[in-house]
Amino acid sequence: MKRRILALMTAMTMALSLGACGLFGTEKEQGTSEDENTLTVWCWGQPSWQYAMEEAAAMYQEEHPEFRIAVTEHSWEDIQKQLQEAGSSGDVTALPDILLVRDQELVEDTDQMADLFADLSESGIDFSQFDEHKTQQTTVDDVLYGLPMDQGTMVLMMRTDLLEKAGLTIDDFTNITWEAFNEMGRTVLEKTGQPMLVVRASGRLRERIPDAVYQTMKEDGVLIEVESEDQYLSAVSGEDTVALIDNCEIFAELMNGNIGAGNWALTNLPAEAEQGDGGHYDTDGGCSWMVTANCEKRELAFDFLKNTFGSSTDLYETLLEDAGLLGSYLPLRQTRTFSGPQAFFDNQTIYVLLTDFNERALQVQQQ
Repeated sequence: MKRRILALMTAMTMALSLGACGLFGTEKEQGTSEDENTLTVWCWGQPSWQYAMEEAAAMYQEEHPEFRIAVTEHSWEDIQKQLQEAGSSGDVTALPDILLVRDQELVEDTDQMADLFADLSESGIDFSQFDEHKTQQTTVDDVLYGLPMDQGTMVLMMRTDLLEKAGLTIDDFTNITWEAFNEMGRTVLEKTGQPMLVVRASGRLRERIPDAVYQTMKEDGVLIEVESEDQYLSAVSGEDTVALIDNCEIFAELMNGNIGAGNWALTNLPAEAEQGDGGHYDTDGGCSWMVTANCEKRELAFDFLKNTFGSSTDLYETLLEDAGLLGSYLPLRQTRTFSGPQAFFDNQTIYVLLTDFNERALQVQQQ
């Protein structure tokens, strides 16, 4: 299974090296397929999302051998652009049948939701089996548009073997301020020669770090700033990465590259002193699957989602074990895959920890 994700990563790298032209293909490729048994799907970001959809399709094909999906990868920024253009023009024909969306960054004008997406309350999916906060994020005017996927919990991930060279442990980084993080980052840099943290120039993490501390970390070489997602993933794939602040979407990149296996550990986020305990927890909301208004095979799309992401504990266990994708499907929490120690992460029970962090983050957001 993990070889398949690695193959997807390689394929994405090759595609990106050919340039961004034709990102959404020709007009015929953009929308739905003429084949009555084929659904078109757009994913974005990490290759683990494409892997998740292909695993779901393989499961569905066991009972429906004629079923096919056509998955394409896009940047989230380009998907947002397509949604904005469809919403403003009223022309949804460029959209696929199914789309992966970021819950908290969906559309600026929620009045457009009904014009862009199908009402999933008609799908037969039992949404009581999902985190309520997740379904609320894609509910507008009492209409539910999204099938929850992951939690989006932000955590601090650290290489314990590299910390040990600096005389530090993961416990030293628990419940700390950004100033303390920077001070220990200098120690790590001095002892190992490695910068502490890789940060995208724009995004949620950049917004969390106080400007003065951020600039100091850059000047001291504790922090490396990158402009693009490709640069970020390239930095993450290096053996010398000391720390990351991200959500579980990045786990597949680490696990399938076997980067620092057994030496990663998780803890909560650095925070500003005045934020109190709540500042150590955050979530970007995670992702959801949506059926677009352009989907003419709505019955097929509903049935596919209902019998895979909408009800299969086995599917969510596979995605958790192979790609580190922590689904919002509540029955998953009753499995050993969820509750057991993870060798790759220094035998921490990371998924229990992530769920606890997520609940704390939601409490902060609701205050």
